[in-house]
Amino acid sequence: MPYQPNQSHQPHARAASLALLLLSAPALSPALSPAPALAQLTLFPSPVGGRATAALVSADASTVVATIVNPGTSFSARAVVWSASGSLRNQFTGPASSPFLFPVALSANGSTLLANVAFPSTPTLFSVATGAASPIPNCPPGSNASALSADGTFAALTLPFPAQAGARVDAIAGFTSPSTLLIPGSRDAIALSATGSTVLGQLTDFAGYTFAPAAGTIPLCALAFGGSCPGPSSPTGPSSLVPVAISADASTIVGGAPYANGSGAAFRLTASGYQELISCAQLGIGSATATAASADGSAIVGSDTCLTNGPWLWRQGTGLRSIRELATALAIDPAIEFVSANAISDDGSTIAGTLYLPDGSDLTAYTLRIPTPCDSIDFNNDSLFPTDQDLIDFLSVLAGGPCSTPTCNDIDFNNDSLFPSDDDLITYLRVLAGAPCP
Repeated sequence: MPYQPNQSHQPHARAASLALLLLSAPALSPALSPAPALAQLTLFPSPVGGRATAALVSADASTVVATIVNPGTSFSARAVVWSASGSLRNQFTGPASSPFLFPVALSANGSTLLANVAFPSTPTLFSVATGAASPIPNCPPGSNASALSADGTFAALTLPFPAQAGARVDAIAGFTSPSTLLIPGSRDAIALSATGSTVLGQLTDFAGYTFAPAAGTIPLCALAFGGSCPGPSSPTGPSSLVPVAISADASTIVGGAPYANGSGAAFRLTASGYQELISCAQLGIGSATATAASADGSAIVGSDTCLTNGPWLWRQGTGLRSIRELATALAIDPAIEFVSANAISDDGSTIAGTLYLPDGSDLTAYTLRIPTPCDSIDFNNDSLFPTDQDLIDFLSVLAGGPCSTPTCNDIDFNNDSLFPSDDDLITYLRVLAGAPCP
């Protein structure tokens, strides 16, 4: 149960006093030395020059891919793939006659890359390890791929328009007898849930929809407002909902909501309703859109041109913060200009996008790893907090002892994946004493 930094609490007097006393005590044994901070910025400079126009990160955060355009003096586009640490894994280019390749999706473990190759485009799967290319069969010239299921066996495709208007989802495992599902009335297929069972897309008027075989096509405006969107004559609501991404569990849809005055908002749509994460509508100028969501939709990235004027991260319970603000808090060079946040890992801890470095080099791909919020101070989950018993149980479990309840949290309180460590104890004591989660 994550601790909410903006949730105020009154520290229990004895627990707070004990926490402050323990903070002044000697450090733990050398075997439990302070854990290094995992929050970090990793750069992925192109090995061939050119400009990184977008970046993707796999669901498990193991693999990063960027679109590199116009390397050297050539007019072209290619995909460059790295490991999370920045080691080059592979490069993929289009044919000499049409040297354009645009990556659009990775499988969850980063082993398979989906890309649109050449003009007119050919949706193709690539093995990141071997470089083997497998064009998706039975795709008319000019088809465009947009999304890949977690295991790489389903792809969302948009067929040429108007000759064969409509989107389809292909089962592509084995490439022997692909199963095609046409979505009636659809124009574009945009995103897939992890299993490929839910499709997100939009019609010719940019009206978004969600589609599943059992439910059929459902307009996003109907999900958000119980009918039509407020429309172009409404000053208080969007004229349409333009979808961009869907969470892996299909619980959360994100995208942009244009307003009649030419401005827009970034939205989040769940079973609980419609929410604008950031809106330029009241200013009457600027736009905003959400570009990706974590597996459960609790973390969302996007950008705007009216308030943060750049990329941002929204987290359930803690709200929205600009990437620049987060980077500053992590002591990252303030001269770095963050331009985009295109993707986020399943656990919401790793963001991928593009930035400008202060040395004047062209757009470069990056990942930014941000620690997940601290756990709840109700360590023993007895719904009573803060209490002495929470602290006693935390210290007991940290030392390898028992918990007073059957449901104590793990000892990785700061969720940095390093435990046991002094940092977990120090952070717990500070938060117990009333400080925010760092």
